[in-house]
Amino acid sequence: MSVQHEHEAVGKALSRCESDPHTLVQILRETQELAGWLFRAVLGVGARELTLNLAHVEVAVGFYRFFHTRPVGRLSTPDLKWPSRADTRSQAWRLAAAPRPRG
Repeated sequence: MSVQHEHEAVGKALSRCESDPHTLVQILRETQELAGWLFRAVLGVGARELTLNLAHVEVAVGFYRFFHTRPVGRLSTPDLKWPSRADTRSQAWRLAAAPRPRG
């Protein structure tokens, strides 16, 4: 995704929320939805347009876990597979061989 596309995303979100600083979280959410993630330069544009300090915007982004400042990856199909029989046997062997607490 290009920086230009991300700038367009923040511009759309700002215009929809009428550049109201009280709608910062909504603007960030819409920008991330359009751009995929929140690029630092885009945060600066948003802060400038809302007449907020960049640190204020970055704190809001850091506070909410659903905001991403880096591209978010996807799970691959090997991550979603069930463990093989060999995997389950070795895990069972390790559990059986583990020392048991006394008491």
